[in-house]
Amino acid sequence: MRATLILCLTLSGILLSGGCIQHGQGQHPAKHVTNTPKPVPAISVCLIRSDLGMADGIFVREADAALAEAAKVGQVAYTPVGPLPVAIEQRTESADIAMPQAGSMEPGTMTIEAATALLDQAAPGDWLVLTSPALLAPALERIGAGKLKARCVVLLDNEGLAALPLKPPVPVAVVRYRVKDVAFLCGVAAAASSANAQFVALASAADPQADEFLKAVVAGAKYQANGAVTYIARVPTDQSGSVTRETFSMALNATLSKAGSYFKPSHYIVSLGRATPSVINGLCSKPFSGYVATGYADYRALWPERTICCAVKNPGAALNHLLAATGGDPAKLAALAPQGYIELGFAEEAIGYADASLYARYNPDGQDIQDAVDAAAKLIRAGELDYPY
Repeated sequence: MRATLILCLTLSGILLSGGCIQHGQGQHPAKHVTNTPKPVPAISVCLIRSDLGMADGIFVREADAALAEAAKVGQVAYTPVGPLPVAIEQRTESADIAMPQAGSMEPGTMTIEAATALLDQAAPGDWLVLTSPALLAPALERIGAGKLKARCVVLLDNEGLAALPLKPPVPVAVVRYRVKDVAFLCGVAAAASSANAQFVALASAADPQADEFLKAVVAGAKYQANGAVTYIARVPTDQSGSVTRETFSMALNATLSKAGSYFKPSHYIVSLGRATPSVINGLCSKPFSGYVATGYADYRALWPERTICCAVKNPGAALNHLLAATGGDPAKLAALAPQGYIELGFAEEAIGYADASLYARYNPDGQDIQDAVDAAAKLIRAGELDYPY
């Protein structure tokens, strides 16, 4: 009797302590299910997907990808306005590639009127993100009039921006890229490619960093080829702020005339805003049959056999940096750019350059050019290459 009592007590202890004796096959302890709440987006972001030239389309696609990824992880609530710009994948028959054409469905040909109309479709939000400075003034006008709701405006490019308004209705943060580093690399690439080290460098007069670009190109060419000679010019623009075929031709002819008859350049470094693709098309065609280095987007698809280097701005990386640095807080964004501008460069991966892989398919010196550019870029990143501009 005593043995039976001890056995029963032992079995009861095992059952109560959660031992291995089970009530029946297939029965398992209930699992504890934890309902993890989805993160609440810090801010709502509206991107105006304009297509004011090839570079603007590239910038929009990069910004769109960055915001879509941020939305996936719950960092932002993202609302785009307008269709996503389509990329040009090869050279077109048009002489003026991606220049404004009313009613055109070709990539990069959107008119400023069509782009401005997108602002009227913008959803209320915290951040209004623009890629083109041409839309800044009409956006601020609408915000000031209460027709557009945004707590701040983020402008992902300053090329073509004359000045910020003195008293905007909401804080404005404009990304200013450290273009001199990649412009320097364009000069290096041209000098590594050219046989006679004679170059023409042209920048749009509407670009507030035009002088910075041109001087850095000159410095890069001299760094790579000590005897390099580079003639530079700022190309005037029309009332819309665009370089035209006429203003470009006049500036180029005046530059070549100034250089004299012994000056025979085969390489051109150009950063001419929306007109850049058209200028590339002209310079690579007869009678010039030149080679080009360009800013500030990847234009290699147009003339891969003659494009040796593209200095690029990376607005997607710039946008990621701003989101990470501020957590989406408009007040922190305003503090990050107290004068309305924030400069970003290699450290934030906001600038870069398109490699010579496509060019190398057609030309035997492609790897030599790439090696020269990579070596200079490595020194710049490490802070070991000091140049005057």
